[in-house]
Amino acid sequence: MDNTQKYWYLPLTFSGRLNRLRYFLALLLAMSVYCLTSIPLQFFGINSMLIHYPIFILYMVWCFSLLGRRLHDIGISAWFSLISLVPFVNLGLGLFLLFKKGNAGPNKYGPDPLGKN
Repeated sequence: MDNTQKYWYLPLTFSGRLNRLRYFLALLLAMSVYCLTSIPLQFFGINSMLIHYPIFILYMVWCFSLLGRRLHDIGISAWFSLISLVPFVNLGLGLFLLFKKGNAGPNKYGPDPLGKN
């Protein structure tokens, strides 16, 4: 596995870059995993916060790692991901990240995830 592909397989890493398609697919995967673990617990009446909080925290860390790597792809620090905590601003940021093309070639956060030089 080359350096441009390894970040796709490490969901909780904050280093490297993630292109638009992989960001979208990984976000769908994260949401699906969260729903598939949370909804059955609700269905069976398991409403324990001791179970839900760890699942939610892992989901949020996973989403922030995806957000940070996508921001790295367009040349912005992952710390900018904290703006996603602001209501309504997060919607604009999400759309921006889905449609903004990443930097061509390597940048200070790593090689181009599309492999272009």
